[in-house]
Amino acid sequence: MSPHRNPKNRSSSPRTGLGYRRDRQRPSSPDLRNNLRESVTRLRISTEYARTRIRDLLLTHGWRFLFFSLLMRLPAAMVMLAVMMMLAVQNNEATLGGYAAGTVGLSAALMVPVYRSISERWGQRRIFFAVTVLNILALMWLMLESLRFAETSSGSIGRFLAACAVTGVTTVPLGAMMRSYWSAEYLTTKDRRKLNASISLETMFDVIALPAGAVIAGITTVFLTAQSALFAVIVLDVLGLLMLLWRPENLPVETRDVSGDNRRKPLRGVSRSLLWIPQLGTICLGLSLGTTQAAIVAYAISTDQIGVTGFLIALLGLCAVISALFVLFERLPMFGWGAWLVSGVCLTLTAMTLSLPTSAMGMVIPLISVGLAYGICLVTMDSVATSLSVRKNLDLALSALQACSLGGIAVGFVWAADLSGSYSYQVALIIPLIAAAMYFCLGHLYGFLWRRTYEERLALLP
Repeated sequence: MSPHRNPKNRSSSPRTGLGYRRDRQRPSSPDLRNNLRESVTRLRISTEYARTRIRDLLLTHGWRFLFFSLLMRLPAAMVMLAVMMMLAVQNNEATLGGYAAGTVGLSAALMVPVYRSISERWGQRRIFFAVTVLNILALMWLMLESLRFAETSSGSIGRFLAACAVTGVTTVPLGAMMRSYWSAEYLTTKDRRKLNASISLETMFDVIALPAGAVIAGITTVFLTAQSALFAVIVLDVLGLLMLLWRPENLPVETRDVSGDNRRKPLRGVSRSLLWIPQLGTICLGLSLGTTQAAIVAYAISTDQIGVTGFLIALLGLCAVISALFVLFERLPMFGWGAWLVSGVCLTLTAMTLSLPTSAMGMVIPLISVGLAYGICLVTMDSVATSLSVRKNLDLALSALQACSLGGIAVGFVWAADLSGSYSYQVALIIPLIAAAMYFCLGHLYGFLWRRTYEERLALLP
């Protein structure tokens, strides 16, 4: 041993020459229990924050206002599915049901900007009351026309589709009307936190209406008669009218002064030039959702398992509710193009599995995964549209987003029903994959245009 070497100094190894100390403790690895505890704590704090914001909304408007807002979304959420399931049970027909549901959805989508405009001049209470009464009459006409399509009688397809169109025209787009209300509140209060909480609440109500409407339509169609789902929509309309007569403050928006300085200004600027991209993304999401619902109905017809239709669609919607609530309670930043790309990847990967199963039990896991991805994507689109239009005419942007969603769902019903009738339901389930890929590509386009518009003003790198 070298006389210059201290035997007690073990800071270097004679073999490797690498500095080390044998008695040194290795840095402790992250403890899974601590990470889990931190995640639970963060979720608890976020939940408490969300509860506080919702409590403020309840103190301001009352629980009847929020319950009314949730209840009256169910007719618009379930009427297309109810029409298709009615023809599936009564006539064992998917193609005509898809065209009928698409007619209802497209008519409702076209009327969204019209109702937004006239409700500002005449008040939402008057418009809601009159249109809901007309919707009840239109649903009765649709039920009578559907009875003529029984196997023992013949009916006019043109008259039946006309009844579907009138039903869609008279369906109240309460989601768009409530977003118009919250945007008007923001113009008065300039409270961005309240705006974020209210838009998050509207998104949550829209997602909750999907499984609730599917459960009601499925149970009433299977255990009662084919027209029972449409009758359930009539009952919901009557409940809404009674609540409005009993408590008019359930729909607190009245007429606005749209003359002079209060006249609505058109959306201008760079943000307006990018707003068409989330609108196309919302159409892709609606196309994916409508196609999936129609393909499930076509699968139930081909396998004579119409009873599982409501369960499968409700499972899809319930998973969307879970993921949307998680994103909202965690307050994740979903308004950027990065969040769009991540949600697009999730939706594309999960949509690849939809056309693989051949049994009802095999469709459970793909529907769960697609539902989780759909909830994230829906929150992303609302966040992106809100961030782009928060300074200029927010209600116009959000109502246009609702119209795009309804239009996409309607086209999805028609497309899937036609492909299911011509080929099979598995061919129709390829459309959600195409729509998810388009949604992902739109995220790339949005990120490119955003960076070119807002970030290329920086100095160029050497």
